[in-house]
Amino acid sequence: MPLFSGGGSPVVITVKVKNTGKGPVSGLRINVDIADPTGKNVKEGVFEENMSLAVGEEKTIAKEYWLIPRYWWTTPIGSLLSGKYTITASVQGPGLSYVEKKTTFVIALYELFVEIDYLAGAEPSLEALNYIHQYFLKKDIYVDFKVDDIIYGAPEVLTDEDFWRIEQQYNDDGDDKSSLNWLGERIGIMTSKYKWVLYGFRSASESLGRCKINDCDETSGNYIFISTKAIEDVWNMAQGKGYFGISKLNVEIKALMHELGHAIGITKFKKIGPVCLPLEDYDYFPTFCVMHSPNADNLSGIIGYSPTAWELADLVYYKIK
Repeated sequence: MPLFSGGGSPVVITVKVKNTGKGPVSGLRINVDIADPTGKNVKEGVFEENMSLAVGEEKTIAKEYWLIPRYWWTTPIGSLLSGKYTITASVQGPGLSYVEKKTTFVIALYELFVEIDYLAGAEPSLEALNYIHQYFLKKDIYVDFKVDDIIYGAPEVLTDEDFWRIEQQYNDDGDDKSSLNWLGERIGIMTSKYKWVLYGFRSASESLGRCKINDCDETSGNYIFISTKAIEDVWNMAQGKGYFGISKLNVEIKALMHELGHAIGITKFKKIGPVCLPLEDYDYFPTFCVMHSPNADNLSGIIGYSPTAWELADLVYYKIK
């Protein structure tokens, strides 16, 4: 999937055509359409025409077909959208059946690749992932969620040792594999575009979610745990307070967005002697921000980050180059 970050970037289309028939063909025309995330064509027309191919002959045509406007992210709404674009190439000609091929590319400023593995019975909600995908797109961040492995036989309450054992076995993607230093201490790449999420029932810490980050490193972390039982606990608490409009889906969205916020650098730290500890400094964030503790303001309506949260995010690591 090619990715473009704007600045007048050309979209180069390559089409390969081969004559697999029993006779020569002529008068072929290749049409190419480019559709935005809503399905609306932003470019359409003839890519190549009057082509001829002998039996078994193959031709490859590559050309700049469209230009992503410079500073596309500041264009008026409706002119150009962040997200996945679809290229459709079709070949037509005398006596030929209609043939088309599709591929995609993404227009955004930043990208994250999130692999999600889950314990059997603790699967993530696709509605939650779609909400977060669309929310981040509005910030020009393309989040590619991959729901991957179902894990059987794991304990219902996971310790840190359980978490890292499962991560070692099931985390498949990217450059986020950690190593050990000479003291045997775990060293993780915390600024990778590749994040790994484990959905389980409970952690030994009893938290709604956790993001593994380096001490005093305010940039990001790659490893996230989401507790489905804690999601249910928070939802029950909300019902007990009379917040009947809050759904379990809303709590899940809030939990995953909170931990993804830490993963892109939204974390407050406090130094205690020589040690830096990451804190859930809820008072720093407005109550409507998902980085604040769960409450009616951030469990209903528009679930998202506050400007004070975005000021802490360090997105330079996730820029599309």
